[in-house]
Amino acid sequence: MRFTDDTYTEPFMCTIGIDFKIRTVDLGGSTVKLQVWDSAGNEKFRPITSSYYKGAHGIIVVYDITNQETFVNVRKWLQEIDRYACKNVCKVLVGNKSDREEDRKVTTQEAQELAEQFNLNFFETSAKNAINVEEAFCKAAYCICKIAKIWLKEDINNWPKSHDKLGLQKKVVEEVCLIIGICVSRDVTIYCVRIILGVIEFKKKL
Repeated sequence: MRFTDDTYTEPFMCTIGIDFKIRTVDLGGSTVKLQVWDSAGNEKFRPITSSYYKGAHGIIVVYDITNQETFVNVRKWLQEIDRYACKNVCKVLVGNKSDREEDRKVTTQEAQELAEQFNLNFFETSAKNAINVEEAFCKAAYCICKIAKIWLKEDINNWPKSHDKLGLQKKVVEEVCLIIGICVSRDVTIYCVRIILGVIEFKKKL
């Protein structure tokens, strides 16, 4: 996998069951641990994949720019996400295989319009040439960490006056868990991002 191991192999082999990987990244001075779950995208594993949505704080939806059907299916997957994921989940749309421009079936403009319609962050990537893969995953992690900081600040504002507030810095241990569904060639790849453990620091003016 390009993001976790910085590797790429052809032909692509679909995952059977679940594969698990870990990677730590730096986001603006904050260290975030990523647990990556690579799950099979076969239809028979769909109940397992959809169950991951419930605990996700961010989801990456990946289509193949050389396959129009995968782009059409994005809407179906977004409906699935809306059905099972939490209300404020961070979503990122990714068009993969940008290295195969001569085989392109989905224009960048089409994808940008869809992303704007559903309020999604958008990237075109090439796993083969390592283009924008890092940026797409880090964008998802950054978005959910930003949301987490807002939640934490709200929690601190609600502390009772008697609560000990000696420190201006509060360290919060969270984990960003990327649960990845690798789908068959005619479907869409789904990446679910869940914050559980990592370290985020922020200052609160008392």
